[in-house]
Amino acid sequence: MNRFFVALVVALGILPFLAACGSSSEAPAPQIEAKVTSFPPVSVVLDWFPWSNHAGLFIAKDKGYFAAEGLDVDIHPP
Repeated sequence: MNRFFVALVVALGILPFLAACGSSSEAPAPQIEAKVTSFPPVSVVLDWFPWSNHAGLFIAKDKGYFAAEGLDVDIHPP
């Protein structure tokens, strides 16, 4: 019984790796249609004065990540 259980566990452990290596043909990537939507302006009020934990918001605004997604974001300290 022990050998059977060990063999079963090993076989089930190897199965996902074998399944991942099964197909070598690549399917074409699906075409995603761009949706033109407009979002209302967003105001983010910080929970405290600007600090290092808010850096992601400021960097995203400075680098234009929000604008690239069609968002108009205003960041306000309390």
